[in-house]
Amino acid sequence: TTKTLMSKEAFSLAEKKSELKQALLQKKDLTLQNAQSQRQLQQAEIRSPMRGVVLARNAETGMVVAPGGSSFNGTDVLFDIGDPEKLKAECAARESDAEQLSIGQKIQLKLDGWQGAPIEIGISNIAPAITNSGGMTVLTFWAEFQAPEGSRILPGMHGNAALELPKKNSVH
Repeated sequence: TTKTLMSKEAFSLAEKKSELKQALLQKKDLTLQNAQSQRQLQQAEIRSPMRGVVLARNAETGMVVAPGGSSFNGTDVLFDIGDPEKLKAECAARESDAEQLSIGQKIQLKLDGWQGAPIEIGISNIAPAITNSGGMTVLTFWAEFQAPEGSRILPGMHGNAALELPKKNSVH
């Protein structure tokens, strides 16, 4: 019986050594696969059909995405890109000033971080309805413009828009 126990232990030890060898081979194979994936990732290039500034990134390094597939936040858009050549200012006017806005009306745009003079631009679009934004009732309007030559004005910047409203007629 001692001989039987030793042979069972020897068999078990041989089996464990075999499992260890197999695990080491699997580890080596996975290491090689990982190295190959890293090389492919380093050589991968993402191209955009336009130049621009990345405003939002909906995919992270190492994610696997397919054309038409979804990214981690459930959208098919991997990046939101803003065109620095064609900028659009989104502005809000108080409800009491809404009826005085008109297409083409000039506004002075002063952007945070922009040291130059305010940029004079014209209103290009006015929302069809007044909305409640952050507890204020406002009318949204937009003005499209091109950044001044050599400026560092980029999509996503914040600022203030000032417009001159005609004086309201007072009734006596």
